[in-house]
Amino acid sequence: MPAELALGLLTALATSVTAAISLLRYRKWRKTQQRAYVRAELIQAFVPNRNGKLRTQHQLRLVNDGPAAAQNIRLLIDGQQVEKQSQRGMVLILSEVPQFLEPKAHVSLNLALTIGGEIPKLITVIWDDLSGVNHSYSIPFTL
Repeated sequence: MPAELALGLLTALATSVTAAISLLRYRKWRKTQQRAYVRAELIQAFVPNRNGKLRTQHQLRLVNDGPAAAQNIRLLIDGQQVEKQSQRGMVLILSEVPQFLEPKAHVSLNLALTIGGEIPKLITVIWDDLSGVNHSYSIPFTL
């Protein structure tokens, strides 16, 4: 009888450990499903002007690679928050900064480079998601 009891206890212990590991894996998977992963890219796009000729347009592309939506998006240039039609150094933001970015989506913000201002060093995007944590992504300003 003691051998059967020991075997039963070991089986119960193994089942409990397996259940605990499964629960931890599920919690980790669920947390990753609530994350938005926003990244920023500085690009030069070629867009037609009124005459149909192509001109260079500088853009900041925000891309959400995560499975959850990004909310409350803020854009900082050298640590200062920017809005539409605001200028930081030589960079003028011509587009509205979105407040919300769907999963697997992107948006491009038009920029204008002005003469005489300081060249920015760092662009930072800050956002919230369903995980309840503020996240950020920074890139150096290089064109």
